[in-house]
Amino acid sequence: MRKLITLKVILCLLIIFLIGCEEEEIINDSELMNIDYGIDLNLGAAKCAYDSSSNIFYYPVSSDTLPEYTTLVNYNYTANAVYLNGKELVNNSYNNLGNICVNKPYELKVKYDKEVYCEYELVFITLPIMQIFTTTEIVDEPKNLAKVLINNPHYQIDNEPYREFESFIGIEIRGGVAQTYPKLSYAFELWQNENGDKEKDFSLLGMRQDDDWILDGMYNDRMRMRNRISFNIWNSISGLNYSDEEPEANGGINGKFIEVFINNRYHGLYCLNEKLDRKQLKLKKYNTTIRGLLYKAANWGEGATTFYSYRDTTSDFIWDSWEQEYPEPEDIIFWAPLYNLVKFIVDSDDNEFEDHIFQYFDFNNAVDYYIFLNLIKGCDNTGKNTYLARYDINYTFFYIPWDMDGTWGRNWDSSIAGYTGILTNNLYDRVLHTNSNDFKSKVNKRWESLRKNELTIENIISGIEAYKNEFIKCGVIDRENKIWENADLNLKEEFDFVKEWINNRIVYLDNYFINLE
Repeated sequence: MRKLITLKVILCLLIIFLIGCEEEEIINDSELMNIDYGIDLNLGAAKCAYDSSSNIFYYPVSSDTLPEYTTLVNYNYTANAVYLNGKELVNNSYNNLGNICVNKPYELKVKYDKEVYCEYELVFITLPIMQIFTTTEIVDEPKNLAKVLINNPHYQIDNEPYREFESFIGIEIRGGVAQTYPKLSYAFELWQNENGDKEKDFSLLGMRQDDDWILDGMYNDRMRMRNRISFNIWNSISGLNYSDEEPEANGGINGKFIEVFINNRYHGLYCLNEKLDRKQLKLKKYNTTIRGLLYKAANWGEGATTFYSYRDTTSDFIWDSWEQEYPEPEDIIFWAPLYNLVKFIVDSDDNEFEDHIFQYFDFNNAVDYYIFLNLIKGCDNTGKNTYLARYDINYTFFYIPWDMDGTWGRNWDSSIAGYTGILTNNLYDRVLHTNSNDFKSKVNKRWESLRKNELTIENIISGIEAYKNEFIKCGVIDRENKIWENADLNLKEEFDFVKEWINNRIVYLDNYFINLE
């Protein structure tokens, strides 16, 4: 039986200290520190990821090709020698590995007592790597203890103090329908210690400082990027009606693609996403007085999330398929503002609606979301998979999109969605019918402006193509197809399909919005 090589954390921490980085908190010994972490090979003071099912090490680098790549090599002292493509690597020393290319297998041999002890492959990739280790099953609540290592080859660009991040986490399965997929999505929380009694904020991959994070598996997306592309566009076109008061508020989320390993088994491509919450939106905090509000449309229900009907409110944190996200339900349940909004849209007569709807709902956000919803053709986002938020008392509600895997020519179940048709709900039905605040003309002019800048066909397609090219070069789609039997991904074919769909959809929307007067 192969003798496993143990992790050398001390050397990694020493190197971080010597190069003058801020010292990371050292994790105390625990049951997690004694589990089988697999065979350790460290390059540049960061642990390679190991997939025990294929006997392959993975290590992320910052470029597709690295001529005469020199890096610090560290492996277990019990090994007699380690060879990369026949060249012996000197332990605890800088080694020239030659010309390195991503997605190319390099032969790795470990000798012990002058005999070939075991053989592996080493593959370089360009996406960051996340390794998760846990001694318990990951379930849908509660969050269970695990340890995470994140190896970010772009740490200097992301303004992080060191390449490898290490922390205790609490992790759980997330999602509704997504929990039925073979490839699961996860939510995790950074913890200061193994007890989980204190969270830890950190900027992962250059994103916001926070303790709550999401690992989106994107299993039903045949391109593995629709949600990310959609948020990139939403973030570029949307604004907040309180940006002067909160310049750092973000009306969407950021995310970075990453390859994930759980207990030395490769789990594929994920998108590490920020969480949409009060902190992201910088909503005013609840402190005996209810100010900022955040509600999530979790299901279709019987019409409240699309503003066609409503029921009496309850004392529960779920009402008519809406979920209260902020204030925290354990602090107080407060449905009155949302109830009043839905009731007004459903019950008001046309004159009353036309005169007062934008005293309830932010006008510019309504314009932008209507355009955005129809641009991506988010059939699952007219009611479900949206958030409604309010910054403070006397501020209006605004939309935030969520979970946009079923867009850009595909429905939520990956079936094809044609490029024709206009998406709406009762809010937009009534706004268009009454043309409140000259809504049609404002949408027309906003579309015309965006089409000259953010929403040119070239800009939209180039954003998708950049991700497509990186995925193909680093081989991540091939790896997805190998481990997820029914994935059947063909990124080139899907890109060609989406490219044609976008061209047709934009022509269709040009005609619709130009005549919307």
